[in-house]
Amino acid sequence: MVRLLASATTVGGWYNFIGFNRLLGPHVRLAQLEEVTEAGDHYGFGRILAELGNELSIAHMERCVERWRSLGCQDDEAVLVAITGLAASYCLVGREQEALPLQEEVLKQRKRLLGPDHLDTLIAMASLASSYWSLGREQEALPLDEEVLKQQKRLLGPDHLDTLTAMANLASSYRSLGREQEALPLDEEVLKQQKRLLGPDHLNTLAAMANLAGSYWSLGREQEALPLDEEVLKQQKRLLGLDHLDTLAAMANLASSYQSLGREQEALPLDEEVLKQRKRLLGSDHLDTLAAMANLASSYRSLGREQEALPLKEEVLKQRKRLLGPDHLDTLAAMANLASSYRSLGREQEALPLKEEVLKQRKRLLGSDHLDTLAAMANLASSYRSLGREQEALPLEEEVLEKRTRLLGLDHRDTLLAMYNLLATLKALRMETDLTTLGEVALPLYERVYGVDHKDTVGVRHLVSRRAER
Repeated sequence: MVRLLASATTVGGWYNFIGFNRLLGPHVRLAQLEEVTEAGDHYGFGRILAELGNELSIAHMERCVERWRSLGCQDDEAVLVAITGLAASYCLVGREQEALPLQEEVLKQRKRLLGPDHLDTLIAMASLASSYWSLGREQEALPLDEEVLKQQKRLLGPDHLDTLTAMANLASSYRSLGREQEALPLDEEVLKQQKRLLGPDHLNTLAAMANLAGSYWSLGREQEALPLDEEVLKQQKRLLGLDHLDTLAAMANLASSYQSLGREQEALPLDEEVLKQRKRLLGSDHLDTLAAMANLASSYRSLGREQEALPLKEEVLKQRKRLLGPDHLDTLAAMANLASSYRSLGREQEALPLKEEVLKQRKRLLGSDHLDTLAAMANLASSYRSLGREQEALPLEEEVLEKRTRLLGLDHRDTLLAMYNLLATLKALRMETDLTTLGEVALPLYERVYGVDHKDTVGVRHLVSRRAER
């Protein structure tokens, strides 16, 4: 029975039969590891289980690697494929740190055996870049993504589908580094070419549409992102069905756009549906289910329903600690989210140690100049200010503003927020000369970026036009 099932997993190749292989998932789960004897069968089972986010995929891939190596195939192509599969299994369950040395080894061997610009070498390079990106090491991912795109343009042409995938990956790296203006033309080009090559409702075209919506969203152009997100969800419902995992991802993206536009009542039922379906399809403690839980908590919080958001955030943090470890970047994001709820509920003393831990760990893992580290620094400063500890908030906010200005530019929205926060602290400390000096820079920027009547511009005008009370 196990041999028959194994044969079914590999008919026609994995990518041609991905939907069929997903149907085999429940049966593959029941197969005992010891019953599978062939390296290729372990590989087929591992790929299916990895697609389902099942950690048993790792055990199958490890057995596959062991089997091939026991046959004396140390750097044989079969071993490299198996190691690549093992690394992919680690990534799919959020264990990129364990995938990383495997991917580095595969890239090294591919370069040695095939050369630096062979297509398989470039695939290995792209996989390594993806893990660097997931671990917050975007500066290491970036040159790899740039090299992959450069070589694929040369080898395959600018409008080959693999070249367009490399272009989309590079755009994602730019976006993560706050370089949205460089990401945008790449995302636009990918969508344009995929519409031409594949048609407007091909799944890859829809993925490109979702990426372009993400770029618009990052640039504060939510009104342009929204129709793209709506179209992606509409087409994926039609092509894949309401409860397909990709449809649910599109639903989550649309909910995020609604929330950004202040349309929380429209976001809420989408977030609730995504969580419900992911629990059913993936289980309560799958990483994607936990992401949906975090999104629903965010919707509750936006609607002022903090008491409903709180237990969800506590559960997300608890499960991510268990599944990923206490210092994984996603665990730290959950910790930051929980701290924000504690603060909103007036439990600032409970929020503070969480924010201090997030900043400490992000500095260690990402470095002091990383954008996520600066976000943690801004959050901690905000708590200090709320607790009347403005003298401790001041140097943090000055550092955030200086680094965001250098990394993102003066008129980036995150830089403007840092200006606002520093203005509030300067006003609380009655540092009127510094308040006036910074206000003369901040107010024209806010008026240009947001408009003279925007609520944030009005807030800045209020801070700089009135002297601190004596």
